Amino acid sequence: MENIEIPSIVIGQQTLKDRETQEKVENILNLDEIKANAKLYLHNLGINSYKNIISFSSLRPNSFYGMKKITKLFWKNEYCSALLKSYGLSNAEDFNLLYLRKISKDLGFDDTPTPTDFTDEETIELFLNFLKRKRIVDADSFYSFPLKTFKRILDSKSTSLEEFERINDYILKTTGRILTRLYASDYRTLGESLGFEKSVE
Repeated sequence: MENIEIPSIVIGQQTLKDRETQEKVENILNLDEIKANAKLYLHNLGINSYKNIISFSSLRPNSFYGMKKITKLFWKNEYCSALLKSYGLSNAEDFNLLYLRKISKDLGFDDTPTPTDFTDEETIELFLNFLKRKRIVDADSFYSFPLKTFKRILDSKSTSLEEFERINDYILKTTGRILTRLYASDYRTLGESLGFEKSVE
C-alpha cells in the first residue's frame, strides 16, 4: 500500500493539498485499510477504547465543548473523516453520540456501548426518577424548568453514565435531536411523551 502523508487539517480551513490528500485516501484505499489507518492514528494518540475517547474529551460526549473536541479529533484526520463519510456524514456539525458509537464499534473497541434492550416504559421510569431528584414532578415544574438548566444538569457529573446514555437515546428517539440541539418546541414534545400535558392558556 502506498505510504500517504498525514497532514494536519483544521476544520473549515483545508488547503488544496489537504483536499487532494483526502481525495487520495477516499479513492485509493478500501474501507478496511481506512479503518486500519484510522485505528493507528488514534492508537498513536493513546486512544484504544471508547472510554479513552470519552477521557480525551475531558467532558461527557454530548456536552458542547466535549463534543466539539471529539469532533475535531476525528475530522482533522483524513482516515477518520473518510470513515465518517462512508456513513453518509458530510458535515462536522452533524457529528453526534450515535456516530461516535458507530466509529468506535467499527474500529473494534469492545467497550463501545450499544443501544439497550430496555423498553420505553422502563426508560421513562428511569427518566422520571431522574427528574424527581431535581424536584420536577409534574407539568408545571417541568415546563417552568429552564431548558438551558435541564441540559446542564443532564450533562453534569452527578448523572450516572447509564442515565446519561439511556436518557439521551430517549431524547433522540422522541425528538429527533441530540441534547445540545434541543429547542423549546422539542422540550414540549419531550414533556408530553413523559406524560406532562401542558395546559392551554
